[in-house]
Amino acid sequence: MRSHLHFGAQRLPGEVKVRVFTPVEAIDGWSSPHTIVHLLLDDMPFVVDSLTAAMVQHTRGLIRVTHPIFNVNRSAAGQLDLSAPLAAAGASESWCEFVIHRLLTPAAHAELEIELQKVLSDVICVNRDWEAMRNTAIALADEVVLGHDAAEVGELLQWLASNHFTFLGYQRFDAVDGGWRPVPDSALGLLAQAAHTAAAEQLAPLQLADSNRVVLLKAPFKSTVHRMVHPQYIGLRIFDEAGVLTHEH
Repeated sequence: MRSHLHFGAQRLPGEVKVRVFTPVEAIDGWSSPHTIVHLLLDDMPFVVDSLTAAMVQHTRGLIRVTHPIFNVNRSAAGQLDLSAPLAAAGASESWCEFVIHRLLTPAAHAELEIELQKVLSDVICVNRDWEAMRNTAIALADEVVLGHDAAEVGELLQWLASNHFTFLGYQRFDAVDGGWRPVPDSALGLLAQAAHTAAAEQLAPLQLADSNRVVLLKAPFKSTVHRMVHPQYIGLRIFDEAGVLTHEH
């Protein structure tokens, strides 16, 4: 606890702090046969489940997970103010500690830090764009006005937006010359992250000749947020009055 408090004593607004270390007495003042992962960031959904999935994927196993959430006061420079009662303070911070089976090399410690930073970057991106993705689904429910199945599609989108679906990413593709072209600056969530852009572009060209308004697929990449599985891809295709496919959401 003392080492975690020292680790979190300084943190700037929005900063994500990650430390992976195997404590030794001479350096840390205490020792452990296990490797410790300390994390500190703004509290938000999907932090613990995403980190746990990453630990299971990239380590030899978890021993213990601790996830206190503290409301803290900090100075403008990010210095932790311990003079105020924690419960009376303002900003909620997630102070995660994972105890994992011992990592054997400095490179393994550094690689895990990098991987966890990537996961948390994705978590932050999904949380940042959550409302925008949900609002896009609601707006699309009003846009779907053509075709015999328009009412059903609209109801599906409204149902998804009513907290029945975990929105991880969004992208619009225009149908151009028999293919698909991603619309600049339309990507949200995971699909706005560079690591997922190429994978996203594999999705839209699938079943180009399909005349169905809704396309359901499994994404070719595993999600780093919430659960490390291949997420469901739901594509909504828009046709003009002549029945020509114009774009897909």
